[in-house]
Amino acid sequence: MASSVGVASRKDFGEVNVSNVGQLVQGKIAGVQVINQSGLPGASVRIAVRGAGTFTNMNPLYVIDGIQGGDINSVSPYDIEEITVLKDASAVAIYGSSGANGVVIITTKRGKTGKLRISYEGYTGVAAPWRKLDMLNAQQYIELVKDIAAVQGSALPEKLKTPDVLVDRTNWQNEIFRSAPLSEHFLNMNGGTDKSTYSVSLGYTNQDGIMIGYNFQRYTFRTALEQKVGSRIKLGQTLNMRHTLINGQPPSFIDALRMPPYAPTRDPEDLGGFSKVTTIQDLNDAFNPLTGVFLRERKDRSFSSLLQMYGEIDILEGLHFRTQGALQIGVEHSYNYTQANQNGNLTNPRSLTERYSWGYNPIIENILTYDKRLGQHKITALIGNTYASGGRFRNVELEGAGFPNDELRHIAIAPENRVVGGGSGVNTTRLSYFTRLNYMYKDRYIFTFSGRRDGSSVFGPNNRIGYFPSFAAA
Repeated sequence: MASSVGVASRKDFGEVNVSNVGQLVQGKIAGVQVINQSGLPGASVRIAVRGAGTFTNMNPLYVIDGIQGGDINSVSPYDIEEITVLKDASAVAIYGSSGANGVVIITTKRGKTGKLRISYEGYTGVAAPWRKLDMLNAQQYIELVKDIAAVQGSALPEKLKTPDVLVDRTNWQNEIFRSAPLSEHFLNMNGGTDKSTYSVSLGYTNQDGIMIGYNFQRYTFRTALEQKVGSRIKLGQTLNMRHTLINGQPPSFIDALRMPPYAPTRDPEDLGGFSKVTTIQDLNDAFNPLTGVFLRERKDRSFSSLLQMYGEIDILEGLHFRTQGALQIGVEHSYNYTQANQNGNLTNPRSLTERYSWGYNPIIENILTYDKRLGQHKITALIGNTYASGGRFRNVELEGAGFPNDELRHIAIAPENRVVGGGSGVNTTRLSYFTRLNYMYKDRYIFTFSGRRDGSSVFGPNNRIGYFPSFAAA
């Protein structure tokens, strides 16, 4: 091996329960770091290969079943057979500028010849916070506030001089944390003949957050079909579909820590029915973390699909041609309605925000490969090109306010509505040509040359073309 490459297969993954692809390689490949975008269920992950390679974007290039540009979060962990990470310049040179942050190659499971096989994997469990912070009781809290007021030369509000504030009413960590059930189920059916194979899989994930008010659900569907035509031609397609649904809004942990222990969770005299603390009465402007949980209706929906199609032909002995294409489509909708409430120093009216977005990305590749062994010499050469036409995206965000009640939750009938944001555009357009030559002697010594010519819309107008050569020996 003349390049730095890390590989993790199904055997390396082990019999572990994971909810995303990143967890499969966490701690299994040197130089690879898996970063969770947040601690919420269903949060996407990002793989960092040997730190940051660019200033603006640390994401590596994902190659799913040989085709560039897929979304790692759209593939079920149970569908993955092997993950390969290309780390150094020699290994990623053939991918050009797109591989500046490394390349993650994902190989999914394919159908196998034989009669129909049905397999099921699943688990259920409970997640809970393993530790909670030790907080001040009401008396200790008031003593601290008095000390701060004395140091700042501020007058102590009359409310904080009453014995009522020395009563412990609420453990705010107990109010926001819970034991959260989670479950995941995966069903696969595969089989085939010498001429055709198939694999169909279904997945379902349902997970509550360890903070109240948050639930994540995911549905996945995948088909992989492969057909041989004669002795030289092979055709195939893979379709990955994913639908996610997020219900609810988790509470703020910081606000829960800041709320005084003497404050109750609810107060029927406050708008919305939840207690509040204010700067004037409590010397504290924290927000009640439960207000946003119970007085807000939030639903985030997304649907994405990745269609891959390919054809292969054996032209001559050792000479092989493959053409392949992919189309990625995504649609998202976000809905967020808030009832009228008082929280902290603020009075919040009824409001509704909605966001709609869609986008697509196509790509086409052609690869010609020649593989020949002559005694103790082995030569492998390939040339190809990639064309990404630059998919489109579009989004709009709407806001409504002034609702007379909580029954009419539609922006079209809001007394006040407006467009607060939106955009559209074209993703990166790229036309590339690449080549690689491998020479091996006695299955021991290897020399590799790779090169790529990238023409990209993100390059400067005077430098639309970039060249990425590399050479390695071992």
